[in-house]
Amino acid sequence: MDCKQFFDTLNPIALSADNASAFADLATIANDINSLEANLRSAKATYDRVCDNGDKVDASAIGGPMGDVVSWFSRLPPPKPP
Repeated sequence: MDCKQFFDTLNPIALSADNASAFADLATIANDINSLEANLRSAKATYDRVCDNGDKVDASAIGGPMGDVVSWFSRLPPPKPP
């Protein structure tokens, strides 16, 4: 594994109960982002175990959580041109 990667961390998003109820679409997006953040944190923890501690893991230890991250990003609509 190449241990020169950088992981940007995300902060979980919390909507108030009123906002989650009033803005169901935003609540869904917030839940998706929080799931993404948890998967990224899991992949980073595995990465850190390998790169910082020299642990041996197979590709699925990172591939699983990162596969979920890639899947989430692939569902986003393409950016609109300026």
